[in-house]
Amino acid sequence: MSLADDAVVLHIAGFLPAGLFRLQRLCASVRRRLLSADVWLLAFRSGMKFASCDMGKTGMRSLVARLPDDLERLELRFRWCSVGVDGASILAERLPRNLQHLQLAFRGCGIGEAGARALAERLPQQLRSLYLSMRGCPVGAKGAKAFAEHLPGQLRELCLDFRDCRLPITGIRALAEHLPSGLQQLRLQLGGCDLISSDCKVVMSQLPFESLRVLQLGFESCPLGFNGALAMAQALPQDLDALHLDLDWCNIQAEGAIALAQ
Repeated sequence: MSLADDAVVLHIAGFLPAGLFRLQRLCASVRRRLLSADVWLLAFRSGMKFASCDMGKTGMRSLVARLPDDLERLELRFRWCSVGVDGASILAERLPRNLQHLQLAFRGCGIGEAGARALAERLPQQLRSLYLSMRGCPVGAKGAKAFAEHLPGQLRELCLDFRDCRLPITGIRALAEHLPSGLQQLRLQLGGCDLISSDCKVVMSQLPFESLRVLQLGFESCPLGFNGALAMAQALPQDLDALHLDLDWCNIQAEGAIALAQ
């Protein structure tokens, strides 16, 4: 059995107990391979995904104990796992400092304000690309502001997903105000947050259009109306390489759509 075959076992779904890496159910040969550094290095580099796991502090502590210190690329995605504030803090303390590319997703994982602050304060500052999803987590304005204030200045690619977080405008403005000036690709997902037309104009004025080449904005279910669409249309440059707008249920009306199309 190859290392790649063994690594498939690490794509774990929602039947795992809190003792996440005791590996009781695996055959002895696979268990030996999983416990070797090579397999764990491969797994972390290629990405690990967890859904509906009873993660908790015990599982997260077991996971981060295997994190190699010299990783340059890391992808960890959790969906509806009981990560919580404690799990987020444990992971934050063990994030490798040499990371260049980081993807972290915590959809519906109960990462509150304190967990968001812990993660933000430990973001490696030499990151070139960052994907961060807090979808459905109650991080609040202070949590969003913490992420904003600790975004690495060398970022070239950034995705911030705060859908269904109900962020107030103070948190949204903080994110926009602290975007790194050299960004080339930006994906900003704020669906379901408290963004209205006047706030949209402020956010658009903060985007680093001088360097941006690819832009995706997701404002689903935000009450932008025609004025919000007009603010976007007036701010968007004509020389972007790619542009994607998610404006479902924003009530931009026909006039708003026409303004954007022009």
